Amino acid sequence: KLKNDPTNLDQWYMLGKSYQFLQRYEDAIATYEHLLKNGGDQNPDVYTNLADAVAMASGRVLTQRSKDLLDKALQLDPKHTKALWLAGTAAYQDKELKKALGYWLRLEPLFADKPQEQEQIRGNILETKSALGMDITADQRRWEMAQSGSGGGDDASATPTTAAGASIQGRIQLDAAVAKRAQADDTVFIFARAAEGPPMPLAVLRKRVKDLPMDFVLDDSMAMSPAMRLSSFPRVIVTARVSKSGNATAQSGDLQATAATVDVGSKRAVQLVINSVVP
Repeated sequence: KLKNDPTNLDQWYMLGKSYQFLQRYEDAIATYEHLLKNGGDQNPDVYTNLADAVAMASGRVLTQRSKDLLDKALQLDPKHTKALWLAGTAAYQDKELKKALGYWLRLEPLFADKPQEQEQIRGNILETKSALGMDITADQRRWEMAQSGSGGGDDASATPTTAAGASIQGRIQLDAAVAKRAQADDTVFIFARAAEGPPMPLAVLRKRVKDLPMDFVLDDSMAMSPAMRLSSFPRVIVTARVSKSGNATAQSGDLQATAATVDVGSKRAVQLVINSVVP
């Protein structure tokens, strides 16, 4: 229907978001690129979601193309929260800590009505300032007081907390339909990323095909970045992939599991079945 209606921007945008939800990232990229060529080039959401889709298709790495797209989004809307979040994550990923801090500082007040997201950004600010050798005492004290709801009192010295002992547990197995495509020593990556937030994995576990089937646990000790941990997000997407090359970036011929969305700290075990081939 949309092929016969190329200028219906709202419907094309909905299609792009649907492809992202289904993890059909190459299709999402093509859809957002169509939008940019047909009148959507003044919409910061299109640039931001395209940057996100490109990152996901690149093994959850914010590439230079993603960063260029985020720059365009922020030129159109300097207060675009998702673009600022992804841009800060990209800068942190590239060890550009001062640049990352700038994005976090711009983003923090924009989440005044979303305390959970604001707490995460404040954690990012403290981690980044600490990594830069900056004094974070004043920031910690100010945010502790704000969280306690008073200028003092018995609770004013309490530190902000996230989900204590946050973890994800589950079981992973290789479906017989694709088992012949895997070798015993092929690498298996099991990882979790935020259901709403940057594409960077929050926890990664590396195993071998010969270890399957197996029970697993993902927790904060497996974080790729101290600013991006499981305990910082309420819901995550968990999935797994058999990498033929041993590289974390998805490649054609790799085997993958259908992703599962789960609440962090839930007692429910995630069931992952590796049953499809990356095209």
